[in-house]
Amino acid sequence: MNLSSNRLPLSLSLSLSLPPSLPPSLSSLLRYYFKKASDEFECGAVFEEVWEEAGPLPVYEGKVLGKVERMD
Repeated sequence: MNLSSNRLPLSLSLSLSLPPSLPPSLSSLLRYYFKKASDEFECGAVFEEVWEEAGPLPVYEGKVLGKVERMD
């Protein structure tokens, strides 16, 4: 697989899989957001919260762009 272009091949999908060593008490405090295209806003993109480990991650312009926030 050639990833030199920094873009995901169309046939590849990634999922959110949390490390087994992550304590449940910590994982419940973290929220995961990934950028995806959207016509709802002028900028054309939004960050969507992902909580299902098995579901595919959103892809934006061929890339997976994410952020993690701690909930207080």
